[in-house]
Amino acid sequence: MDEEIVDLRRRRREGGQLHVGEELSEGRYLLLERIGRGGFATVWRALDAGRGDQPVAIKVLHPNLAGDEGRRERFFRGARAMAELDHPGVVRILEPKGEDGGWHYFVMELVEGEDVYSAVIGKRLPAERVVPMLLRAGEALSFAHGRGLVHRDVKPANILLDAEGLPRITDFDLVWARDTTGGTKSGAMGTFLYAAPELMHRPQDADARADVYGLGMTAVFCLHGAELPPIMMRYPGRVLERLPCSEAVRKVLERAIEFEAAERFPDVAAFCEALRGAAGGGERDAAGDAREQSDGRECGAPDDGPQHNRA
Repeated sequence: MDEEIVDLRRRRREGGQLHVGEELSEGRYLLLERIGRGGFATVWRALDAGRGDQPVAIKVLHPNLAGDEGRRERFFRGARAMAELDHPGVVRILEPKGEDGGWHYFVMELVEGEDVYSAVIGKRLPAERVVPMLLRAGEALSFAHGRGLVHRDVKPANILLDAEGLPRITDFDLVWARDTTGGTKSGAMGTFLYAAPELMHRPQDADARADVYGLGMTAVFCLHGAELPPIMMRYPGRVLERLPCSEAVRKVLERAIEFEAAERFPDVAAFCEALRGAAGGGERDAAGDAREQSDGRECGAPDDGPQHNRA
């Protein structure tokens, strides 16, 4: 009987797909439901028998990419980077590397909720919650920067909102780390609309200012409350002027998404400081004040700040 079960599982996998009810890691993980799919991987809700059938999220590299050593290394490098970040604003890694019958995967905590993109499109993230949410997300990114990591793919789909509406950064597949030569691919990286211009040409040279751009564009999307129009790429001012926010906040966002990296805030901490000041109604020029070099502090979020894992 056991041999028949093994043969059945083998034949099911020959089609290049995993299915509900299959297991990974010699039966430890039971796949329950696909909860996300991207260009490189699929995320499954699963039960972890090793943790008393605790629900977890498993990210599985697409089989057509599994034979590419570089793609595998980038996939697992992102998991290792997340595992290094012990921060409440970063999705926690439970197992940074696994392989079962040619399937490459890593295991994360399951974040019950949705991503920021879905929340905005579904009209479930009101404008008044956007800045507090972004400040919390910025705190997590600043924490990563302080440890030599640059995300390089900050966008609404890579920020999850948990059951309480708090943001959790995920998907470090394109991460740059100062202590490794990995991740220096010269081809374009990131999602076009949210990727800083330098990521399209020389991603190996991108620094924390690329994450400033991604978080800034995410802020514009959230406040706009819908898909950003194509005009955003050529005439961003026409979109910014219609956002439901103060002129001070607009100026901060305008600087965050400058085409030239040198014109942006030096890091996410400085961006958050300016955004907090502008949103708080202070009389100072928040964007101007933050042109001073960041002192390296993490950007904290207000106490009254504002839902699953994706591929």
